[in-house]
Amino acid sequence: MSSPDKSVTPGGTAPAKSWAAVVGKRFPSRISLLDPPSNNSVLSDEMDESESTPATLIKSHAWRTGRNPGSFFLDISTRKEGDSIINRLLLSQYSACRGASAFKEGSRRLYEVNIDPKDGTQTFEFKHNGLLFPDGVRIVPTRALPSSNSIVKLRLSRMPFLFPAELEQGLSDTLSQYGAVLDIGINTDPHSGMFMGSGYAVLDTATDNELDPEMGGFKTLTHTLPWPSLDCGFRADWVNMPEYCRYCHEDGHTRPSCPTARPLRLCYECNKPGHVAAQCSSRSTQDPKPSPAPKSVSSSQSPSNLQTSSKPKSPKVNPSVTPTTSPSLKTTPHPGPSI
Repeated sequence: MSSPDKSVTPGGTAPAKSWAAVVGKRFPSRISLLDPPSNNSVLSDEMDESESTPATLIKSHAWRTGRNPGSFFLDISTRKEGDSIINRLLLSQYSACRGASAFKEGSRRLYEVNIDPKDGTQTFEFKHNGLLFPDGVRIVPTRALPSSNSIVKLRLSRMPFLFPAELEQGLSDTLSQYGAVLDIGINTDPHSGMFMGSGYAVLDTATDNELDPEMGGFKTLTHTLPWPSLDCGFRADWVNMPEYCRYCHEDGHTRPSCPTARPLRLCYECNKPGHVAAQCSSRSTQDPKPSPAPKSVSSSQSPSNLQTSSKPKSPKVNPSVTPTTSPSLKTTPHPGPSI
């Protein structure tokens, strides 16, 4: 007797998906423009999924500073293996591995791996070949940045809708003025591969750059950035960025003090923005209205006299005299005529 199929419920319908399976594919896919995958549907002309083959080489784009020299970072977000299995793979392939640790960065699962820098052979091999998995997929790491680097990770939005090659050129021309471009990419729909108008960038804004010293180094990052050859620009956000206006998206002021935005509230006293009627300065300068004088009350009409005179006087009763009650009158019926 064959065992029942667990993929189908007794009612004949497929089992409901878990919340993790439903939400897992709602996050946009990050596509690096500097190192695009060869089988990406957005960057290739062929859109037939049946002809696409899974990538065997995945390059990590994890730009971080390591704990000590010899550290690399692997992006293992696409892998389902646990930490113990990955540790065994690392130790079996690289005997110079001194330690490893997994951690989360947003929706990404990263792995810091430290290879003894004294072993130049395995350091070179791990840098270029990475970690090989049993299914043939190879993940190449990103070398940890020195502590002297100043890494800024940008979230890009309101980007123009252009082809990937045009996006790469425009982002590189603009962002290279604000730092050394380590990586730039776009966000795509995980199901269709459609470009969603947003992306990311990683810049190194350290002063020891290759620009001409006479130029004064890199420019200061701003929230609104220009796009070459287009009137429209795009916007960038990063951690610990200076304040900017949420209405006009210009730097230097906030929404309540924006010169082009409609005031959030007006004073009912002077009809000006920036304060309320209780804090209005023009209200305190006005002459206060004179309060009406209290009515004069004579001595004969004092409150105590008025109160006693308003009460009715009760009659005096002599305690020595007892009250008498009138006797009750009994009525006898009048006899009628005898018959």
